[in-house]
Amino acid sequence: MPTGIGNEVAWWCPSLDDTGNGTLTFYDQIASGIDGSLDNGETGDWVADTTSGGIRCITLDGTNERGLIVDDNRFTFGNGTTDSAFSVSIWVYATSFAANPCVISKAASATSGEWHMIIGSLGDWLFRCSDLSATAFIGRRTATGSVAINTWYNLVATYSGSGAASGIKLYRNGTQVDTLDDNSGTYVAMENTTQPVTIGARGAALYTPGRWDDCRIFNVVVSGANITLLASARGYQPASGAFLLLDTPMMRGGFSPMVGGIS
Repeated sequence: MPTGIGNEVAWWCPSLDDTGNGTLTFYDQIASGIDGSLDNGETGDWVADTTSGGIRCITLDGTNERGLIVDDNRFTFGNGTTDSAFSVSIWVYATSFAANPCVISKAASATSGEWHMIIGSLGDWLFRCSDLSATAFIGRRTATGSVAINTWYNLVATYSGSGAASGIKLYRNGTQVDTLDDNSGTYVAMENTTQPVTIGARGAALYTPGRWDDCRIFNVVVSGANITLLASARGYQPASGAFLLLDTPMMRGGFSPMVGGIS
């Protein structure tokens, strides 16, 4: 079983998924039992790809293919009153930005759901948290030209649970790149919805044409040191017996120190 960096609630990594390879299922690499399926996909969507340290990836046609993971409370980080900290990391290779592709989401639209990551048509990208009952969201976005087509990127979004856009930070290949708030309405907190986690789309729209690998969801704000490790290679794993910097969970207004642990 692969070894994560710690605090992953789920980790789907085609590069390390020998069991799922060539099937319509991709398996959670931390054995939490939260596996995903290739919706409208084909067994041939698994392809070899050794760029950036990878082994293989899953392709997306940009029309109706997406990865689906059923709703689970472990992917919810708000109770309608207060948010808690979380982070999302994914390696993505998009072949077009024309349709504003959604890389990963737990949402069906900008305000119906919980959170989502989108690449804009001009190469900017954003991450939003949505308040369903208030029809509101908070988010941060990057400048245009932050990413390019036909290139692998590790994209990480972290959220402190503060209830404000200032609590969201975006990282491209280990470097923080967010520059602007992206807010609408009066946001209070995310709510627990039944939306699935979707890789390569938001609901049944904003499909991503390209490839994905090494997708992780954490129940903490991942530290800068660990973000650097996530960006170092697709499917990054610490060496056996390595000393890990474990990130401590925090609630709204809290502080997340790093403490040492043994893998």
